[in-house]
Amino acid sequence: MGRGEKAADAEDGEEGGMGGPLDASRSDYRLTESGEKNVISRAEAGEDSDVDDWADTFGDPTREESRAVQEFEQAQARLQDPKNDEKKRRWLRLRHKVQFTLAVANLVVLALGVFHKQWLMPYYYSAKAPILIFLRWYFYTKDHHQWFLLDFCYFCNLALLIYLWAFPDNPYLFTMVFAASHGPLAWAVVAFRNSLVFHSLDKTTSAFIHISPPLVCYSLRWYTNTANEGWYKNFEVCISDDCRDSEPSPCVEEHCRLPYDDLTSWLWAWAIPLGFFVGHSLLYFFIVQGLCHAKLKKDKRYLTSFRFLTADKNSLVFKLVNCCGHKGRVPMYGFFNAIFAMLTIGPAIIYMNYQWANILFLCLIVSVCTWNGANFYVEVFARKYAGWEAAKRSGSVSSSAAASVNPRTTSVSSGNSGNIVQNPAHEE
Repeated sequence: MGRGEKAADAEDGEEGGMGGPLDASRSDYRLTESGEKNVISRAEAGEDSDVDDWADTFGDPTREESRAVQEFEQAQARLQDPKNDEKKRRWLRLRHKVQFTLAVANLVVLALGVFHKQWLMPYYYSAKAPILIFLRWYFYTKDHHQWFLLDFCYFCNLALLIYLWAFPDNPYLFTMVFAASHGPLAWAVVAFRNSLVFHSLDKTTSAFIHISPPLVCYSLRWYTNTANEGWYKNFEVCISDDCRDSEPSPCVEEHCRLPYDDLTSWLWAWAIPLGFFVGHSLLYFFIVQGLCHAKLKKDKRYLTSFRFLTADKNSLVFKLVNCCGHKGRVPMYGFFNAIFAMLTIGPAIIYMNYQWANILFLCLIVSVCTWNGANFYVEVFARKYAGWEAAKRSGSVSSSAAASVNPRTTSVSSGNSGNIVQNPAHEE
């Protein structure tokens, strides 16, 4: 899906989730002496380990706090550089303030759309998606992270756009998109530790990519008639025979139920969404591990979901995919991704049938994203602020230098996606 939430590049104040569940970073990684020695020793031993080489060379991207501290220290150095004049610092602060304001305004519009003007949701989503995804592609390409755009989350967003603008009267396509968006896509917020950090375009983009599709599907599923008021064609969201035979059509939302003993219900609410996920995984591995494997292996600057999620040798993901040894990592990675999708798509039929269950699930996902954002501001951002205030009082740094990185005026974002650490990213 998307890459993990990544730390911001201090110069522009951005950071930039798994193709399966799951948001690495635009930050500059520094080679360590021990890392170089480890790579050399494996080369001498003749061991071919793409994941190990990348992890040892670039460090562990899953330790959010340590990387955030490193990012912040790099920001301090850049902001104290005489070349970075006051005009540049003012522009950076202004951009963070604008991003923060727009992110809060976005929440207001989303609340209005979800709770009152459901017809607004398809328009608002369709307007934001191309802009944010284009910006992500632009920044990720500069940082050699463009391979994250092959992840499942972007394909799921594309499927929703196709439903909205090409086949809004196809209830079968809606059911597949609903299940996929409430399955691997939504759970990527948890897996990638997406965070709601208002001043970070990358983190808010990751949150948008993983949370907006479920919110749009919720609005269409439970407020179909209201959503139809502003669309060019009536939305059809229910594949139940009783609903499709009802008059007038579409049927009243609360009367739409997918029978648990009906094969068609499970086919479109579970099997086909799972097939969509598995089909994407096969395409992803054909491109990343087949067509472009030599290029990716040669240039370790390129970051993919597989490299990102398996870089930490102490993580559960690495232990799972490494259970059959080095040669079995890629197949096991795909296998556990499929298991993840199978488990997360399963409850979608319940969310489709009961609004209270749908609301509780979305509240859980949004709460996790908000909690991760609160952790960043309280545990990382506030700690660095307190440290610089103490240094300023003690005179260990000049007043001008302290002011240049004062968190009240300059925001430096750190890793996610979501994210693990976010980008990708979530932006992840």
